Amino acid sequence: VANTGGAPNGAKFHRDGRLFIADKNLGILALDVDTGEVKTITNTYKTELLRGVNDLVFDADGGLYFTEPYGSSATNPNGRVFYVAPDGSTSVAAEGIAFPNGVALSPDEMQLYVGEYAAKRILSIPSQSAVNDFESPYVVGHTQGGVGADGMAVDSEGNLYYAIFQGGAVGVISAD
Repeated sequence: VANTGGAPNGAKFHRDGRLFIADKNLGILALDVDTGEVKTITNTYKTELLRGVNDLVFDADGGLYFTEPYGSSATNPNGRVFYVAPDGSTSVAAEGIAFPNGVALSPDEMQLYVGEYAAKRILSIPSQSAVNDFESPYVVGHTQGGVGADGMAVDSEGNLYYAIFQGGAVGVISAD
């Protein structure tokens, strides 16, 4: 349908029908699948260029979370997760993460799950919708085999599925 001219990683359809793409080189893009037109949604935060984005997920309001892992590692955990609100404003949702890769929301959208690829674990971070001021990030699970958690999805019952990069498997964390 289109060529971004960059290095696409994750992609999700917005409720308006556009395909949003996390492109390592170009930032967050939106593709009109009917016309093939690609537009940049964001490639900066404040005055700095994003260091490479990897995956994304939408909330029910049309807000967008995306991961920025490049330049971070197990020994330099400076990866970030951003939130682009429906009004277009961008904020840091979480930082200090060792290569944040996959990202998904709990069914009630109170928790954002982030695959901390370089640390072989999955974090649960209060989302922008979280109502409890006492919520704090915590480790919800650890990955086995391969390098770490990659793409992620949550089913309607709250079970979290995650691909294990170079592990040849999909792991599941039960909603229980």
